[in-house]
Amino acid sequence: MKQSILFSLVFLLISGCGLSTKETPIEIRATEIPRTPTASATNNPPTTTPPPLPNLIQTTTAISEIIIFQDNFNGFLAKEWNWLNEDPANWSMQIVPGSLQINIGRGFLNLENASNILLIPAPEGNFQIETKVTFPAGGVPHFAGLLLYESEKNFIQAGHAYCNPVNRCVGDGVYFEEYLQGDLLQEPYIAQKYNLESISLRLVYKDGFISFLSSPNGIAWYRINESIADFNIIQVGLVTGQNLESLSPVLFDYFQIKSLK
Repeated sequence: MKQSILFSLVFLLISGCGLSTKETPIEIRATEIPRTPTASATNNPPTTTPPPLPNLIQTTTAISEIIIFQDNFNGFLAKEWNWLNEDPANWSMQIVPGSLQINIGRGFLNLENASNILLIPAPEGNFQIETKVTFPAGGVPHFAGLLLYESEKNFIQAGHAYCNPVNRCVGDGVYFEEYLQGDLLQEPYIAQKYNLESISLRLVYKDGFISFLSSPNGIAWYRINESIADFNIIQVGLVTGQNLESLSPVLFDYFQIKSLK
């Protein structure tokens, strides 16, 4: 009888331990092998304690979508584009056919010294923009990704970057940054570790809210962050910069705008 009681107590203790769970860091992984730019790639976001990262949620599209613009970068830029601070010597669509290659420079958009920012008028109503970007690994500071733009003081940039892994930075990762009046907002800044050499990116604007999603393969999409649009989105496009070392290239496979109902 004593043995039976003792066995029951041990069983309860073991079962109780199983009730405690501990969250583990989330990291996107994939198996595809992306192309690598012909030279090498480049960021320096801010320095304060980061907020807790949200769980990545795989999503499916349930919104009515219509493609209203797409540039596959096949030899020439679509006429709708315009450059902000173009540096013709540091972009090309001939080096890697079917891609736009931009050599990332030292500039920061909020400091008004970033080059080769590619912009197109934002559509009216709800929309999403999307691209795929390829960048070399190796810890070279950089930022490369999508842009929602009012001015060089008010914008959102979302993409891949390398920032020394201290304070808010995670090294190679996916970063979402909103600037107002030239200052990076503490919220909704977010950084999510990501170690591969290419990533698909999507920004969705719907009824005043912005969602940032990423995908390692262009098929499974993961929600990274959500925010409220605190400025007028006049233009959208592609942004690179924040490379504090030698010029390094990234590749953009395409840029797409969809109108959403």
